[in-house]
Amino acid sequence: RNPETIPPACFATLRQALRQQSGVRLVFSAELTGKSDPEDGWPLFLEFNTARREWYLVWLNVKESSLYFTPLRHVVAAEILVLADKEDLQSVAASALEEQILTAVVEINPEFPTDRHRVLSALSAFNCDVELESGGVYRISIRYLQNEEEYLLQRIRFLGLRVHISAPERLIARMRDTVA
Repeated sequence: RNPETIPPACFATLRQALRQQSGVRLVFSAELTGKSDPEDGWPLFLEFNTARREWYLVWLNVKESSLYFTPLRHVVAAEILVLADKEDLQSVAASALEEQILTAVVEINPEFPTDRHRVLSALSAFNCDVELESGGVYRISIRYLQNEEEYLLQRIRFLGLRVHISAPERLIARMRDTVA
């Protein structure tokens, strides 16, 4: 296995907190983050970022009610906490996460009918819904987090003329800037 893909030691504790729907006290590497005090949080999920080749913890800071995407290499230790306001934290975390989720719509160019597999493979790191529209055009709705937008654009650039972005206008403008 590639050493970059092996999760750090705190991974097991964080997985346990997620399974038990518990809070966590996180201790960060002071030289990497500049934070020396432990922080209490509500973990939402662990994810492996394929673009950066590292594990991330997506969590809600209990004091600030802010959502963080923290590389696990910054986490030195994690301890499970029992938090009294569990339901409140779950709803705050869910709404904070929903604010971060964006949707893009991409259409597969009908001139490349044999490349559907290649397109779907290139976008497989994202949550996608595929629909076959009238006229044989495949529409892919891609749900992604705001911090993944550059990676999504990179994947779409890689696909070139095989795909066309239909929405949102912001991504269309970004692709026009790339072409210009």
